[in-house]
Amino acid sequence: MPTVGPYLLPHILPGLHHTYASLKLFVRENTPKALELDLLEGRLDLVLIPKPFGNPRLTTEVLFDEPMKLITPDDHPLAKLKKSDPRIWKARIY
Repeated sequence: MPTVGPYLLPHILPGLHHTYASLKLFVRENTPKALELDLLEGRLDLVLIPKPFGNPRLTTEVLFDEPMKLITPDDHPLAKLKKSDPRIWKARIY
């Protein structure tokens, strides 16, 4: 996913290259559904995608939880909430 690649891969790839010098790694971005399909059809060996994900034909491992923050201008209606609930964002964003 776009948020993972630029932040995570620079920390992982040098170690992988050092440990597995002959490893050929090709990195690509796509939607989670497209990556899942490519994985199921054998075009990819592994994917990094966000949760929720649950396909019984695939083995998954949670690597980390990434905190998400809602940021709004002070005068936005959502800024007045003491606690944010993502289920109401669509109804309140205008």
